[in-house]
Amino acid sequence: MTDVAAPERRTTKREQPSSREGDYHHGDLRRALIVAATKLLETDGARLLSLRSVARAAGVSHTAPYRHFRDKHELLEAVAAAGFDRLTERHDEILAEHPGDPRRQILEGCRAYLEEVLARPGRAHLMFGGLLDPERRSPELREAVERSAERLVRIVRHGEEAGLFRHSLPTRDLVLSIWSTTHGLAMLAAAGQLGELDRDGDPRKLVRRLVGHLLDGVAR
Repeated sequence: MTDVAAPERRTTKREQPSSREGDYHHGDLRRALIVAATKLLETDGARLLSLRSVARAAGVSHTAPYRHFRDKHELLEAVAAAGFDRLTERHDEILAEHPGDPRRQILEGCRAYLEEVLARPGRAHLMFGGLLDPERRSPELREAVERSAERLVRIVRHGEEAGLFRHSLPTRDLVLSIWSTTHGLAMLAAAGQLGELDRDGDPRKLVRRLVGHLLDGVAR
């Protein structure tokens, strides 16, 4: 595993909360630290991010993060879990907005996935770039990943139930085909590698078109 998740040396001496920390209500400090870390990922990257820099960005003492996170690895896992929960939230919204239209659910779900990657490429790299060892996932992160994956499967199964696909195609293969197409395009777009291939200059239109081609190829 890379050094990004290596535990930081813990400070043994605890300080009293600063006056700025008094502004947080009970339970808000953890969220504030996750938000600050998410923003820092986009500028500093996971390797340079530290608990001290996150505390500074959140406006709290440098010992405050240890109230919720044992080390940098735990904080990064919480950031990744929040990213997966955001994907789940977007897909739940799409399921509610387009009931009975599985093709639209798939296309809009892929667009939402790409938008989240482009909005937070640093977080996306943390979530999918191998920086966090899958074998060491915390229960929180594992459950967030499972919820997000379950939404992808649910959207595809809606298509199956509506007779959108050929019955000979396994659900797992459909999910992987749609996800890998969307994920690959999102990562290329985030890295600025699409170039002239994106004629519209809008990856959101491109992902809907490409996934639409994919759906046409597997449709009944």
